[in-house]
Amino acid sequence: SDVFIEDFQPSVSDVTLDGNGDSVTIHFKSSNWNLLHVYDYYDNSSLYYSVYDKDGNIVSQNQSPVLEGLGKIVCDDVVYEDKIVVRTHEARAYYSMQIADYILANEDRHGANFGFFMNNRSGRLGHLYPLMDHDHAFSEEEPIFCQTSEDEETLKEAALQAAKQVDMAVGYQRVLQMGKPEEITDQQWAGVLERTRELVKENYQ
Repeated sequence: SDVFIEDFQPSVSDVTLDGNGDSVTIHFKSSNWNLLHVYDYYDNSSLYYSVYDKDGNIVSQNQSPVLEGLGKIVCDDVVYEDKIVVRTHEARAYYSMQIADYILANEDRHGANFGFFMNNRSGRLGHLYPLMDHDHAFSEEEPIFCQTSEDEETLKEAALQAAKQVDMAVGYQRVLQMGKPEEITDQQWAGVLERTRELVKENYQ
């Protein structure tokens, strides 16, 4: 059935907070809507939320707040970078992602091109979603800067640091032993092998 919202306040379509502890309260009445999910758009970052039930008890604290029934969702004036959340929540996947992007010369791993599985009912984060969106792989740009690192560094520099955190020896060998996929050119495959050998040389020789 349709969802009807009445008495929405404030009446303006945009609300801006300066991050100095100020707040705004949005009220609405609904006859048949008891699930509230908040989305935010803050470049490549996520705001931090606390979800409370009608008695003031904390239900959850995460980046994807979901409230069922009566209660409130509070957005703290602290911003957490997606890359920090990924590294903290699932470090091995984070470092493996940096290594894979270097091997594939992927220049487009921005904050919208990686994410987590999420339980839509609890709002809790699960595992990192399998790597996706590689239409900008095999770039010939030089250098390519890493978009998933906290520091300004190249994909190679990020991968070399990541390789110190996770043992990818088996993965490297599988790449070096496999045949060239039909979908890529000889030049692209040669680049993949060259970059993989560089990682092996730096970490295992």
